[in-house]
Amino acid sequence: MRAGQLSEILSKSLADRVVLCDLFGAQGGVLEHNVSVEVVKQHKRASLAGLTTMTDLVRSHLPELGDGAQLFCLMSLVTAGALSSYVPPPPSLLAAYKDEPALGVLHLELRDDLRVALMSSLVGVLRRVRALLFVDSAWQRSRACEARIGRRLEGDSAPELG
Repeated sequence: MRAGQLSEILSKSLADRVVLCDLFGAQGGVLEHNVSVEVVKQHKRASLAGLTTMTDLVRSHLPELGDGAQLFCLMSLVTAGALSSYVPPPPSLLAAYKDEPALGVLHLELRDDLRVALMSSLVGVLRRVRALLFVDSAWQRSRACEARIGRRLEGDSAPELG
């Protein structure tokens, strides 16, 4: 439920800021290729600070994300940038949809499709976090078991003091 609410709020907020989403989309492929190293470093520092703020905010509402919150936030911004390049569709595409309505299944609405993408990403990150927690817990149990067996073996091989 909270995951759905988070996806809804983020998709609305990002979809209402199409120019920002366009900049996210252009960042890696265009903007970062045409500037000096110093400008890239300044931009990356500012981006990391913004990502940290977003991560902390998301984690405060969905603490079970743990360290996965940063991955979710980063993928949310990347996804918003990618989807925004399809919205609004150019007139030729709208004409094609009108001529062949079956092609309309490929039509994207930024807010709706971003919500679906964010929810899918969130579910994936939650599963990944849970899987990592399970593996870590299993590893810790295995190490504890090995330690107990080791203590028993040491006890069996200890010389008798007479």
